[in-house]
Amino acid sequence: MITGLESESAKEKSQFIGIRNWLCKIFPTINVSGTLRHLLLTATDLVEFEEKSESVVTRYLKRLQWLLSGSREIFGTIVDKKCVFLIDISGSMEDRMEDLRKKLILLIWEQLHKYKIRFNLIKFSKTCERWRPSIVEPSDENCQEAVHWVTQLQASGNTCTLEALQMAFQETDLDAIYLLTDGKPDSSFSLVLQELKSLNLESRVTINTISFNCADSTANEFLQTMAHENRGRYHSTIEKSFDVHLFAHQLIEGRFEDPQLPIMPEFGGDDLKRLAKEIAKGRKYIAQSRTYRRMFEELKKVNEEVVPSHDCMSSSDFKSDSANVSKAKRPISAKP
Repeated sequence: MITGLESESAKEKSQFIGIRNWLCKIFPTINVSGTLRHLLLTATDLVEFEEKSESVVTRYLKRLQWLLSGSREIFGTIVDKKCVFLIDISGSMEDRMEDLRKKLILLIWEQLHKYKIRFNLIKFSKTCERWRPSIVEPSDENCQEAVHWVTQLQASGNTCTLEALQMAFQETDLDAIYLLTDGKPDSSFSLVLQELKSLNLESRVTINTISFNCADSTANEFLQTMAHENRGRYHSTIEKSFDVHLFAHQLIEGRFEDPQLPIMPEFGGDDLKRLAKEIAKGRKYIAQSRTYRRMFEELKKVNEEVVPSHDCMSSSDFKSDSANVSKAKRPISAKP
């Protein structure tokens, strides 16, 4: 979008002085932190850039809204076709079981049934229990039975995460495991990760982890490590106080005037973090373009009244300099 001379070498400065002065003839200039810069886009180009950038960021915002709706708010997007879901129902989950049951039912109909994803469910606390002996087709009957099983889930006991993972690996035909938990396992972190390396050495099953309302940073780091070491994604639930629809509305209605407000929360999950990064980058570029356009418009008004403070080449100098550049570009003959 902008260019300028930043070389610290005096030789390089002298070599590019002609090009710099030539740019002064062609492109509008602005002062950025005391350095003269040439805008490589006109004011009209900047307006078009802003409009297209706004369109892209708006699409990102709609994607963010979609990712934070329905079952995706908890489980993210299920991208595998043969999956086992490990559901933590330890005692610490008691206050959140009603919400979890609702999201699991949504998951069954909204993603597993709709996208023909074969699945099985395993609940774990002090012991582990499968819903079915092995993964099944997402037929109407199977999904209805899975919903009934989910409605009976009750929280109690400890968190035997390792045993649940071991049970999941007993599946003979499996693409991915989705582990949902709200805290630390009964076993040590290192033991769980080491056992997973052994279990997943040949099968190479993708392990995705879901931090369900977990505020323990060490437990969340453990879940991130587990997912990333096993080609999976880490997902975490966000604060209930964040209204993604209001956030998107404020940005779009405000035409992205402020690159900082409204403030986007710090997402922990991989998908949301990447998307939030792109949205923040887009907001920054839009604000930058508008700033340069305002600076150029202000400078244009000033230039109508005063002579520019930097030297520009005359047309004859430009022709002479262009000839020198052309000579420099000619290939050197092999003959003397």
